Amino acid sequence: MAQEVSRKPDEELLKTYPIRGKTTGWFFRLEETSAGAWSIYGTDPWGRTISLSGTDQDDLLMRAEADAQRIKDDVNAT
Repeated sequence: MAQEVSRKPDEELLKTYPIRGKTTGWFFRLEETSAGAWSIYGTDPWGRTISLSGTDQDDLLMRAEADAQRIKDDVNAT
């Protein structure tokens, strides 16, 4: 049996994903995993997630935004 997914409020998401994305409805957080190495995690209110790792924080955010937009576009197309 499929579990029903409910929308999380933006205020709740901002507590653990404090970066509001340019892609409407997406939130991100950056974590330094070791010296000069970073991971970015993103989520939307419906529980879809993305994660990337690298050494350039700005590049990671840009790539994560692009992934989030692709997911959003795919969802809107269905």
